[in-house]
Amino acid sequence: MPQEPFTIDALSTSPTHRERAELQVLAEEFAHLSNSPNTVRAYRSDWRAFSTWCEACGYLALPATAHTVIPYATHAAAKQHLSRATVLRRMAAVRRVHESRGLPSPVSDPTTRAVLSGIRRTKAAAPELARAPIRTVDIRRLLQHVPIDTLGGLRDRALLLLGYASGCTRAELVALDVEDIGESQLGLLLRVRRGQIDQDGYGQSVGIPHGRHPDTCPVSAVQNYLATAGLSSGPMFRAVNRGGHLRMDGTRLSAQSVALKIKHYAELADMPASRLSAFSLRAGLIQQAREHGAPIATIMAHTGHRDFRAIQNRIQKADAVRESAASYLGL
Repeated sequence: MPQEPFTIDALSTSPTHRERAELQVLAEEFAHLSNSPNTVRAYRSDWRAFSTWCEACGYLALPATAHTVIPYATHAAAKQHLSRATVLRRMAAVRRVHESRGLPSPVSDPTTRAVLSGIRRTKAAAPELARAPIRTVDIRRLLQHVPIDTLGGLRDRALLLLGYASGCTRAELVALDVEDIGESQLGLLLRVRRGQIDQDGYGQSVGIPHGRHPDTCPVSAVQNYLATAGLSSGPMFRAVNRGGHLRMDGTRLSAQSVALKIKHYAELADMPASRLSAFSLRAGLIQQAREHGAPIATIMAHTGHRDFRAIQNRIQKADAVRESAASYLGL
């Protein structure tokens, strides 16, 4: 017979019980730390959304059954029009909560898996509509509307150019500390904490060479911003108050603010802001680099991708022009 899960008895004075209680608490802390902070926050938010929906519809959230999660996933995808990634992440949160309590996961039910498979297929292309790539020509258009006489403008220039040149996600970009920036004669060497594939936070080295043109050089933009701001440690991209000064409490820019700034400057540049997001910088790097002959392995090493399927669509679009049979027609 399996042993019953140990529960802490606050009144027990047995040394054995106390030791087991302490080990249980430590085990729960280790399990909590197995996920990145962003993942933990997302799971908490997703679980609240699921619990709220269950309460409103008269369902039991814990333990839930396939008869509960199937209509929930369907509602999220078809009625709320949530993205495929959001729906699947919410299902992952439901699964994680059940598994952490030793309960069977309703997400593992064959019928649930079939419904989620259908959602993957029908919503696969939807995110692309809001993720148009930003290429070098687009970066130049955006920078024309970024002020160079304010600290906020210098920060935003560094943010756009470094975000584009590094291929970082928005979370990785705002997580950079000044200590993560190393300088050499060739340019900058970033230590980037690659989110889900870098749970231990060791970081991956990403090289940023000097740009060919002073107005679009990411190295110069970063150096100018840091020197003007007087930053030598702590968060690199910080919030700026209404007076144009950095917030000295070290408040980082939020990941969402990266997307908002891109949309803001896109509107000023008369670009389709609704189709641009923070991911547009990363997508643009992948496509632009490939169109100019960068090997796929080099691109994946730079962006931290481990699975070619994650960038396959972007690579294929770049190759469709670069390796087109029409280029042999002599037109």
